[in-house]
Amino acid sequence: MKKRWNINKMSKLITAIAKLLAGIAAVIASIAKLIESLDK
Repeated sequence: MKKRWNINKMSKLITAIAKLLAGIAAVIASIAKLIESLDK
């Protein structure tokens, strides 16, 4: 039971990290677009 709870907690942590990385990727993409528009 305890092991199962740990796996559930771990998957929630992985989901949180994935969301954080997706957010960072979105910020990088918007910065890249901004730089691209400034270069033109």
